[in-house]
This record gives sequence, C-alpha cells and structure tokens, in this order.
Amino acid sequence: MYNTCFLKRQNVLLVGLMLLTLIGFSSCAQQDDNTLYRNLIGYSWIGDLGFENRGYAVNNIITFKGNDYAVDDQYFMDNGEFATTMTIRWWVDGATLWMDYGGINPMFEIRDLFVGSEYLSGTLYVNGAYEGYIRMDKYYY
Repeated sequence: MYNTCFLKRQNVLLVGLMLLTLIGFSSCAQQDDNTLYRNLIGYSWIGDLGFENRGYAVNNIITFKGNDYAVDDQYFMDNGEFATTMTIRWWVDGATLWMDYGGINPMFEIRDLFVGSEYLSGTLYVNGAYEGYIRMDKYYY
C-alpha cells in the first residue's frame, strides 16, 4: 500500500516547481530586434563603457538616432566636465547591440541586450573579448 500523504506532497511540489519554471521562462523572454531598436531610438543612455580621456575615466552618454547613427558625449567622472563627442554607427542583430566607432576604438557589443523603460543591460564585449555585465540608465537632459 502506498503512502498517499507522501504522494500528495510530491504532486504539490511538482506543480509548484512547474509554475516556478513557467514564470522564470516567461520573465526572461527575449525581446526581438525590432522592439530593441524602437526602445533605443530617440533616447539617451548613461553608463561606463570603460573609456578614458587623457588618462581619466569618462561616463558615456549615448543618444541613439535614426539611420543607425548615434552620438556618444563623454564627461569626466571625477568633475563632470565635458571631454569629447564621438559618432557611432550602430545596429541590433540577434539581441546584440553593435557599436562601431569607425576605427578610432574597437568594436563594442552588448550581447543579450535588454532595453527597459529606464535602463538597458547586457554583457559587454570589446573586440570580441568579454568585459562583464553592463547597465546604462536612461538619461534625461
């Protein structure tokens, strides 16, 4: 004879595990490239991509414009003063944001890109080398 209390507990645990798995998969749904593109365009994002100017770290404020064109305004982290502006050619392909600074700097990739209403995030690669997790917050001038 089977222990029915044990079997019921197993069934409850199994159903709970299935629900958690379902919730986990639905919350990690990947955004398609068109959605990512639309969520980036026309907005500015601030974060640290690892740039330096004259030996000092800078924050990047990237504004994504139409026609795969963007502007990267850089400001010194220590005093907030303007450092430089760079133009970027960018595109989204396979949930990866590609940023090409035109040979001045290496190719930047943000893989597993997520663009929310207030931040974007993903895994940063520079010239194909892993750099780590990146988060850039929406910037309001």
